[in-house]
Amino acid sequence: MRFLLYTLFSLLTFTTISAQEGFVIDQYEVEMILSESGEIKVIEDIDVTFTERRRGIFRTIPIRYQSESGDKRIRVTDVRVRDWRSKVYQEGNDQMIRIGDANTYVTGPQSYHIEYKVQGAIAQYEEHDEFYWNVIGTDWKVPMEKVSFSMRFPYGWKEKIEEFVTFNGRGGDRYQDIILSKEDNIFAMTEPISLSPGNGITVAFKVPKGLLPADAGQSTMTNTGRTDEMEKYNPGGSNWLTLIPAGIAMWLFSFWRRDGRRQSEPSDVPLRYHPPAGMSPAEVGTFYDYRVNRRDIISLLPYWGEKGYLKVKPISDDDVYFEKIRDIEPDEPAYAQRYFNDLFEKGDNTLLSSLQNKFYQTMGRAASGIMKEVKAQELYDATSLKRFHSGWMIAAFILALGAGIASMIIFLNFFMGIAFIILGVFCLVVHFLQPKLSDRGYEVHNHLRGLYAHLKNPNPEKLNELLSEDPNYLNRLFPYALAFGLDKQWEDFFRDWEMSPPMWYIYDGYGHGHHHHSFGQFTKDFGAHRIEKVFYSAPASSNSSGGGFSGGGSVGGGFGGGGGGSW
Repeated sequence: MRFLLYTLFSLLTFTTISAQEGFVIDQYEVEMILSESGEIKVIEDIDVTFTERRRGIFRTIPIRYQSESGDKRIRVTDVRVRDWRSKVYQEGNDQMIRIGDANTYVTGPQSYHIEYKVQGAIAQYEEHDEFYWNVIGTDWKVPMEKVSFSMRFPYGWKEKIEEFVTFNGRGGDRYQDIILSKEDNIFAMTEPISLSPGNGITVAFKVPKGLLPADAGQSTMTNTGRTDEMEKYNPGGSNWLTLIPAGIAMWLFSFWRRDGRRQSEPSDVPLRYHPPAGMSPAEVGTFYDYRVNRRDIISLLPYWGEKGYLKVKPISDDDVYFEKIRDIEPDEPAYAQRYFNDLFEKGDNTLLSSLQNKFYQTMGRAASGIMKEVKAQELYDATSLKRFHSGWMIAAFILALGAGIASMIIFLNFFMGIAFIILGVFCLVVHFLQPKLSDRGYEVHNHLRGLYAHLKNPNPEKLNELLSEDPNYLNRLFPYALAFGLDKQWEDFFRDWEMSPPMWYIYDGYGHGHHHHSFGQFTKDFGAHRIEKVFYSAPASSNSSGGGFSGGGSVGGGFGGGGGGSW
C-alpha cells in the first residue's frame, strides 16, 4: 500500500509539474567535444512533447560562479539553433537561449538542436587541470524519459584521462549509477537513464599538466553576442541517396532477426527450488536481467557467510563488523577474490563505517568482473555476442552518426542525414538489448525464471518439505533472493517464522532487546540497503560550485548545467 501511494503521489506530482510547464522531455542527448585548446563544443538534442500550446522552450546556462578563488566566469559563444527562430541574450548570471516564434504556437512532439561553444571551463591547478561540467542541470522542472551523453577527446588522449567520474541525482548527490563505454576517444553512457524533476548529471575528469594550454582556464571572448534569426537549413539534396542508409538498415535488421534476436521464452515455467550449479548469486542476478545491479554484488556477503569465509556482527542500527574466518578459495572467480581481499585489506576485521567513501571503486571493478564472468560461461550465443554486443555495433553507431552529421552539414542532405542517424540509433539499441542465448543459456534462464517465481512467493508446504530435507535451505537461498531483489518480500513472508538465523550472522548482544533471534528477524536486520549505501558512497567535493572535484564531486558542482522551460 505504501508503494502504491508513493507511486500515485509521484505520478500526480509529475502530472502537476508537467501541466504547469506545458511539456515533458522525451529524450535529451548531449555531446561534448573537447579541443586541444581547452574549448568545449556542446551539442544538445532535446525532444519534447507539448501538452499545452506553447511558443517553444528556453535554456538557461550559468556563466558566472563563486569559487574558493573568487568569481569565475565562462563564455558561451557561437550559439546555433537549427530550424527554429532563436534569441540569445544575457540575464543576470545566465546565458539565455530562447527558441521559438513569438507569433507561432506549437503542440505535440517537437525537436530542438542546440550547439554552442564554451571557453574558460577548465579549472587549472598546480599539479593537473580539471573539467567539471553539469551535463544536465538541476533546474529543469519536468521529468526526462531518456537522458544520455557522450564526451569526445582529441585523439590519443584516452590513456591520459584521469579519474573520469559521473554523478547523478539531485544537487549535492554523489550517486554513480551511470556506466560508461570508453571506445577510442569517446566516453559515452552505455544506456540512457530517466531523470525526475530537479535531478541532473555531472561529469568530471583530470588531465596531466601541460596537456592543455596555459590559458585554457580563461575566457578570452569579451562579448557573447546577441542573435535573433531563423537558421536556414536545406532539407533537400539528392534524396534518392537516403536509400543507402535505409538499405543498410534493412539488411542489418534482417541479419539481426536471423542471427541475433533473443529467443522467445515460454510464459509458464516449472518452479525450481535450487540455483543452477556453479553460479554465484551475483552471476545469477546478472544473467537474469543482463545487468549488474547493486544487490547482485551485495549478495556475495551472505553467500560467503554460508561458505564459511566470513561472519557479520551488527553492533548498532547503522554499523556492522565483517570478520574474516578464512581466506577465499583460489578457485573462486577473479572478481570475487579481489572484492573479498579489498574488504579485508586492513586486517581480519573491518568496520562498515570505515569503508565510507572508500569502497565505491571496488564496487565498480566487481561489477565489470561479474559481467565478464557471466559472458565467459557460454550462456550466450557466441556468434551473436561477438557480432551484435561487442565494440562492432558501437563503432557502427559512431560511423553512422558521423555520416549523418556530415550528410546534413557538409552535403546539405537532411533526409540522408536523418536516415544515417536512425541507422546509428538502431545499432546502439541492438548493442544494449539482451543477447541471444545459447542452448545452455536458454535452459539456465528458464531455470532462473522458475527459481525467481518460487522465491518471490514461496509455498509454505513446499518450504517445510525442503527444510525437512535440508535444515539450512533458507540460509543457502537467502543470497539468491537478495540478488533477485526479493529481500523485502522475504522480510514480510518470514516475519513470524521461528527458525534460527544463519550461523555466520552473530548478534552477540545486539538486537533491540530480542532474547530470541529468528530467521525472520535476521531478514530484517541484515540491512542490505545499509551496506549498499556505504559501499557505494563517494567522497564529497570540498569546493563550491565552479571549483574542482579533486577525486570527490557531486551533482551540480561544476560549470554549465542550468535548466530551462517553455514559453
